[in-house]
Amino acid sequence: MKMTMNTEEDFEGKLKGYYEISPQDVRKDMHLRVTSTKYREEGRKIGYVVVKEVDEAGNFVCNSYKPIYPDWCIKPSNKWKAYRFYKKKDRVWTGECLDCQDVVDEGYFVCYDCMMKRKGETDSG
Repeated sequence: MKMTMNTEEDFEGKLKGYYEISPQDVRKDMHLRVTSTKYREEGRKIGYVVVKEVDEAGNFVCNSYKPIYPDWCIKPSNKWKAYRFYKKKDRVWTGECLDCQDVVDEGYFVCYDCMMKRKGETDSG
């Protein structure tokens, strides 16, 4: 996989923690950020998609994480859209809370206390 970050595209931090991948690396069930050119406007737009299918021609049937929208198709070969695909970097479990460096169980990245702080809940007891 190509793991380069396009520094000219940031979209106010929406691509922080993401790296660019080629269309050939896109697989079913991937969650991606996708950028493309705007229609009749300058600049680019960004979106979030979940890949539902990849057909033989290399086109992607996508939807958002909310199934209220109908599926749509992304054709990476469309030269007018100039799509770029970004995947979130996988976290490596270290055994420490990301916020307070306390010990956490395997598979968790944040301890219970920090999770409650993030949710805005505090221990009132």
